[in-house]
Amino acid sequence: MNTELQGWLLPSSVTAELEEGTNKDILNQLIQLLQKTGKVINPEQVMQDITAREQIGSTEISNGIIVPHARSAGVSSLCAAAGIVNHKTIYMMVVWPENTAPCLKRLSALIEVLLNAKTETTLLSLKDNTDVFSCLTSHLKQYGISC
Repeated sequence: MNTELQGWLLPSSVTAELEEGTNKDILNQLIQLLQKTGKVINPEQVMQDITAREQIGSTEISNGIIVPHARSAGVSSLCAAAGIVNHKTIYMMVVWPENTAPCLKRLSALIEVLLNAKTETTLLSLKDNTDVFSCLTSHLKQYGISC
């Protein structure tokens, strides 16, 4: 197994309680969660790259599911953060280093997991960070994706 891809989603980078705010506020909260992975080397660069990607086109994949993602020199390896705002909106930020191929298999599986109505309903009902992490990782494992 590629150890660079292990630990890309950690319990510490998941929250059931993102604070409501502007898009920038929410992105900042997600980047703070990403920093808990230990893989963020420049949070300002991550914000710049995520914002640039958002300007290309919306990363809202469904009403209430938003997956900001980008390549960035601000991370040392693939990392992700997840959060839920007011039990209504799911955010999942995925960032990988510029010098690597996009992690499309993981991103694609993640989007499929989030678009599953049962998973979405379950995630939106959860109030505990550990439960959100467990829900995401157990569903990703069904796609052969380890965290």
